[in-house]
Amino acid sequence: MEINKKIKLHGFDFWRSIGSPKYVCAPMEHYSDLPFRLLTKKYGCTLGYTPMIHSKHASESDKYLKGMFSTCP
Repeated sequence: MEINKKIKLHGFDFWRSIGSPKYVCAPMEHYSDLPFRLLTKKYGCTLGYTPMIHSKHASESDKYLKGMFSTCP
């Protein structure tokens, strides 16, 4: 029985595997909501992150989750 193990990539191997993005926008507290991320994409950001979401609050409150995380097609 053969088990498929995924190899964890590190450094430039990982960077190349995600397309070698040229401009990266990291999350900023209260400033990385959807409109900001859409603007960074419009002006050339090739990799953007969403803010960190607290899993306990997200599992206990739909209002928290809807307020913290939004996306679009």
